[in-house]
Amino acid sequence: MCGLAGIWSPGAAVDQQLLGILGQRLAHRGPDAEGTWCEVDVGMVHRRLSVVDLSSAGAQPMVSRSGRFVLVYNGEIYNTDALRSERPDTPWRGHSDTEVLLDRLETLGPRRALAAVDGMFAFALYDRNDRTLWLARDRLGEKPLYFGWIRNRFVFASELSALRAAFATELTLDRNALAGFLRHNYLPAETSAFVGIHKIRPGTLLCLTEAAARRRQPPEEMSYWSLLSAIAAVDPPVDPVECDEQLLTLLRRSVQRRMVADVPLGSFLSGGIDSSLVTALLQEASPRTIESFTMGFADPLFDESPHARRVADHLGTKHTDMRIDEGDLLAVVTSLPHATSEPFADSSFIPTLLLSRLTRQHVTVALSGDGGDELFWGYARYPLWERACRLRNLLPKGLRGPLASTARSNLVQGLSRHLTGRSKSGRPVRIDHRLSRIADLLSADNDASLYRVMISHQNAPATLIADSSEPVTPYSNDPLWESAVPPWRRVAIADTLAYLPNDILTKVDRASMAASLETRVPLLDHELVVFAAALPRALVVDRAGGKLPLRRLLARYVPPALTDRPKQGFAVPLDNWLRGPLRPWLLDTLQESTLRRQALLNIDPVIAMRDAHLARRGEHGPQLWDLLMLTAWIDQR
Repeated sequence: MCGLAGIWSPGAAVDQQLLGILGQRLAHRGPDAEGTWCEVDVGMVHRRLSVVDLSSAGAQPMVSRSGRFVLVYNGEIYNTDALRSERPDTPWRGHSDTEVLLDRLETLGPRRALAAVDGMFAFALYDRNDRTLWLARDRLGEKPLYFGWIRNRFVFASELSALRAAFATELTLDRNALAGFLRHNYLPAETSAFVGIHKIRPGTLLCLTEAAARRRQPPEEMSYWSLLSAIAAVDPPVDPVECDEQLLTLLRRSVQRRMVADVPLGSFLSGGIDSSLVTALLQEASPRTIESFTMGFADPLFDESPHARRVADHLGTKHTDMRIDEGDLLAVVTSLPHATSEPFADSSFIPTLLLSRLTRQHVTVALSGDGGDELFWGYARYPLWERACRLRNLLPKGLRGPLASTARSNLVQGLSRHLTGRSKSGRPVRIDHRLSRIADLLSADNDASLYRVMISHQNAPATLIADSSEPVTPYSNDPLWESAVPPWRRVAIADTLAYLPNDILTKVDRASMAASLETRVPLLDHELVVFAAALPRALVVDRAGGKLPLRRLLARYVPPALTDRPKQGFAVPLDNWLRGPLRPWLLDTLQESTLRRQALLNIDPVIAMRDAHLARRGEHGPQLWDLLMLTAWIDQR
């Protein structure tokens, strides 16, 4: 895993000092080596985490044998051996996947080269003959890459923080993108926190020619892979036995490909279905005992580590776990804006970061179970959304508004404020919160907007950031909702296109890279993703919920009693933390003088939310966490 960055300043020499700043800010992504390549007005830098071919033969930036192309690349190509075998007469310098990718890009051209490449990657390829720059990102968005024009320079980097470090005085906060952040707790779609700086969309290739660069035009964007198109071309199995065998074959192949490394390798293990199955398949394929790692909490309602330990004991892994206490929390919280690189407020980043640090003490590469919930209908919100749609559609339109108003009324909210229920995982839930959520759902215009309400942290972020307009996302306006994809599957596809790359994979990438750890995600093999996304409902969901084929496969390795429990996820006790050990930090960060100086957030609703939470007049932990991460990130240098 690595970090890359570059500058193209047409007609002017590249600023070597700026290149140095870009590389220095990405050092955590690649602590093993660094490299720079410059040619008059084009320059690229690379930081290397050595995983495959630890020799200098894998060093970057890498120049092709002909001298025409220069590549900087972040990721892993898992079918390198197969691609290398297609070129038996090639005089390879080493055995790195970088060299194979560069050879393929030179031989076939970027437009054709990626069709058969299986991996996670982001890269920049410069054609010295045609004076053309190519940028690309993998199909599911595992690896990040930012780009844009900053005055007379076209720039790109693996992390937004690198561009901020080099060009801070020339960047302007994007109020629209940040409104989207407050809704979702991550920056949506292709946006970034700064005007004019974008994320490359997953499955996309960009091309910037010299003619376009001299006119300061955006690069041409082309899609080399589309999940919806791929699903439409699949003939899925209809028999459960056939489904399980095909899925097991795909999973075994995916895990085995992701085991290729010249450094120690292990797995994240929460004790849930996805990570347990990945760990079981990794142990099955490994000639030696693998290492597994878990992060837990002192609060038993949030602690999965005992479950993970039992699974590890059954599989026979060498298991290491650690519990987060208040000391760990206070030690890490102020460093979060630096580690996330951009505004990012998924609170599970904290245990993921600490888990990555723990894991890096033992191995350099870790496999994770991410992706299973999106692909196999694993989130509890999916059946809740279906039930909410049915209930809402049964109510006459004329009743929905009055019922929503009643649920929001001061009388009903006041009467229910001190009543609590329990979630399936046993966590307390306030009844007034549930009534407010029901009111929001009743106000939704259609099934798509109802799901958007369900997953939103703020349903009216413009009240917190004035003069803002949210970006369009797969949740707000997307062909998906009018496509041939069955309605039950659309919410999961929307999450695969938006939540997965912009939240889950962003979290895993930034947390692991902050610890100089490479993570690999077997469930996101693109052929496996298409197979899963095309399966009929009867093969995915039963009365017990989703993940039906994963549950059946896992039962071959682990007794169901060890994993059959309500999903906990990697949630943290935010509400209590913000009233307890993090209270001083909350008051210090969201103070009126800071908000006034930053001139982004509307002061009155922020202060009102903060004070209501501290006085236990509401449970606003996730919303306050979004505001804290944004405010702290703006002041972070």
